[in-house]
Amino acid sequence: MSVNTKNNLTWEEYITEDAVKIHDIVLPLNKNNKAELLLCSDLHIGNPVYNQTKIPLKVLTKETEILSSNETMRILSLGDDMEMISLRPKSHLAHGRVPLMKEEAETYLNIWKNNLWQIIGKVSGNHEFRATLELSKLGLDSLGIPIIDKEIMKNNPNCILAEPERGLILRIKVGDSTYYGYIAHGSGTSITEEYHLKRVLNNILPNIDFVALGHIHKSFSNNYPVLNIPSVGISPIKKNRIGVRSGTCVPYLAYAEKNVYPCSQLGNMLLTFNTDKIIIETDNVIQKSLIGD
Repeated sequence: MSVNTKNNLTWEEYITEDAVKIHDIVLPLNKNNKAELLLCSDLHIGNPVYNQTKIPLKVLTKETEILSSNETMRILSLGDDMEMISLRPKSHLAHGRVPLMKEEAETYLNIWKNNLWQIIGKVSGNHEFRATLELSKLGLDSLGIPIIDKEIMKNNPNCILAEPERGLILRIKVGDSTYYGYIAHGSGTSITEEYHLKRVLNNILPNIDFVALGHIHKSFSNNYPVLNIPSVGISPIKKNRIGVRSGTCVPYLAYAEKNVYPCSQLGNMLLTFNTDKIIIETDNVIQKSLIGD
């Protein structure tokens, strides 16, 4: 547990105008008077593992079934939806990848066609960014990303799209409660669940209620309490913060096996928000629904 003396600042003071904008979202309530956000990431559509096994489509089918039966549920997309260009691509291979990127985008849209309107925030992953970067060097358009973003915005004009390599700070209204959250894809070779979560919570956004990252293909959540000091002479207030890793739908990519990484944890995490007080519950409902299938 740590004490941060900056917590007497308001969010508008802490996040300066020349830094990251705070985006406002109002979540609808379900029949239990709660709000739900599905954290969807690391689909890797187009990867050989995605194409050669039935597991990813099985996971995504479960997710779309759950979303379609819960119209108040919303989606935060945390990146690496498509494989795009594989690790450290050669520029001369990029030309050949462009048609495949378009196919990946069309596959994505076909899977999510009935649920695009539920996507309220979207960040890019390292695969999307790398593809865009490599293709821009050749004067080419990545094709896939604009196709997907255009369709998402057509179905939900209020969806918030992050800039490349940037996350989103969200101010989420749930009934009478207001939550602050930060979403990003994540980066680097570390496969430790807490590595980037702690960096964000301790060094960047101490006042946040939750941080959600993807990238490492694990579903994980933990509570990180902090002591807020409202002002001099006022007793510290314990604040609970949630750190979440979203999960994936691909079982085991080639580079993971090569580096002897742990097997992927299938399914994506669901955040549930209370209306009367600041409480966030986390659960991998997709993983549970796959047991016994």
